[in-house]
Amino acid sequence: MDAAGNVEVAVTVALEREVRTLDEKTLAWGNEKVLSTTAERVGSATQKFVILVQ
Repeated sequence: MDAAGNVEVAVTVALEREVRTLDEKTLAWGNEKVLSTTAERVGSATQKFVILVQ
């Protein structure tokens, strides 16, 4: 923007969580062995606002 005025801004984020696949045989002995990890999208959020540029 080359001049002063109001500017509309929107910020969006993706909400993710880590999902782990465990070795069930190892888990049966009370231990944890991670075989793989992936990210699962659980939602998103957007915030809109106006800023004044002077």
